[in-house]
Amino acid sequence: MNKERIIQTMKGKHVVIFLIIVVACYGLINGLQQLLARPELWSESDNEILVNKCIKDAGKTATKDPDLTKEYCICTTKKIQENFSKQEYLRISSESTGKQFQEIMPVIETCLKELEQKIKGNKNNLQIPNSNQS
Repeated sequence: MNKERIIQTMKGKHVVIFLIIVVACYGLINGLQQLLARPELWSESDNEILVNKCIKDAGKTATKDPDLTKEYCICTTKKIQENFSKQEYLRISSESTGKQFQEIMPVIETCLKELEQKIKGNKNNLQIPNSNQS
């Protein structure tokens, strides 16, 4: 009887150990899924890189009007970081130019419209010197 009781106790311990393993594995898998699903936060360094790359890509526009270019680049960087996780943006960046345009343009469209309005405003504010005035 003593031997039978020991065997039942061992079986009970095995069940408990098995349940602990199942619960621990579930916790690990669930935690891993949350870690993988959590969007990686953008760092200040990422922000600077995106703004600087945007300014560099602007080329002559950046030289002609550096302040407007910087405002535009800050705006687009903010919109990208608000709408895409870092991983999503890196994935999009690896796509073809056309695919990048399709995914990013709707997000930064307001920045582009603001830039166009400011450029028009600057042109309208230019004063043409009157040659009749002395």
